[in-house]
Amino acid sequence: MKKYCGLLLILVAATWSTMHEACAQAAKNPFNLPKYTAVQKAKSDTRSTQFANQVMPTFQQFIDKSLKEASQFKVAPDYVLDPTRLYLPLTTLQPVRVYFVHEGAGYRNQLGVSIVDAGHGRSGSSTLIDPLTQGKLIFDDASFEVTQIKDKKGKVTSQSGGLKAGDFVEIGTIQAGKQVDFFLCSDGANGTKNLLRNFPELNSDKLQHVIAVYFKDTHPGYVMIGFEDIVGGGDLDYNDTLFVIDFGYDISIEKGDLPH
Repeated sequence: MKKYCGLLLILVAATWSTMHEACAQAAKNPFNLPKYTAVQKAKSDTRSTQFANQVMPTFQQFIDKSLKEASQFKVAPDYVLDPTRLYLPLTTLQPVRVYFVHEGAGYRNQLGVSIVDAGHGRSGSSTLIDPLTQGKLIFDDASFEVTQIKDKKGKVTSQSGGLKAGDFVEIGTIQAGKQVDFFLCSDGANGTKNLLRNFPELNSDKLQHVIAVYFKDTHPGYVMIGFEDIVGGGDLDYNDTLFVIDFGYDISIEKGDLPH
């Protein structure tokens, strides 16, 4: 029995991991970007349960009130951050998590992130870094709806989407002096090549497609990001893909970093 002990432990660990994974993600990857680990189910551990029970309701209330479908986003500036300035002054003490919260899209969007030196693209710094050079996908298909993936003969081989609020991906520990730049592959799960960045000047339409929302007094370690996925602006409701980043500590965003 002793000689099989290691194999038994591996099988048990693999089974536990599979049990906690959310729905399989999309087969298509139009920009051939590397991916983070599998999406984990909401409330699959203590940390994600705490988020779902104590943090997520605050952001969901904000979504219901201020990010309604087909309603142009307008809100007091105290809540809104500049999404191009998500700097980390300290190294995170635990892996950063990205929680899926909501989507109001007709598209099947893909969410990714680039982790780069803080302040890139600002005056006196290097040129803007395009996410295609060092980005990774977080959610292959940021959709509530499950989509069946079929082969050429019409046989269902897998499925994608099927996310639930609170499902998450860990993107690792992030070092001090870095910033997180999120991007969206608009309808990427269907193979479309439309990339939307947090820097408007990198977008083909030169428009802002991202908002960042921060509740410093109640949830200082969390930031919610919302994307508008239509090239040309769409309805500017910024609720097409919504997610919350758990940095694990207050990222201390200064008032001067709020958009003007």
